[in-house]
Amino acid sequence: MNAEPRSSPLDGRGSRLVALLVALAVAALLAYINWDDFFPPERTASPEEAAFLQCMAERAAGIDEMVRQQAITAEQETLFRSRAEALCRAQTAPAGPPPPVGLPLPIPEQ
Repeated sequence: MNAEPRSSPLDGRGSRLVALLVALAVAALLAYINWDDFFPPERTASPEEAAFLQCMAERAAGIDEMVRQQAITAEQETLFRSRAEALCRAQTAPAGPPPPVGLPLPIPEQ
């Protein structure tokens, strides 16, 4: 047997440097492709969302004042907040399709 170890061109410094550059290029490419996943862009509120938030802030301030004055109970506070949210969503919702035609309306009993 030959005591002298065989040397391959792939064992040299040049080959290791090329492998390191390829690994860095792949890492840079992955970072570029997934940049928005790592650092999501700032989200701006739509006009409808901004109007909803303003409406809710106004309604919540009134509800908080009633709670502070102890004019309403905890159950009423929950009810008022849910109704305020429904009102604000209805007022600020974008125009959707018209309601379906031909459905009978309920007739109130007298």
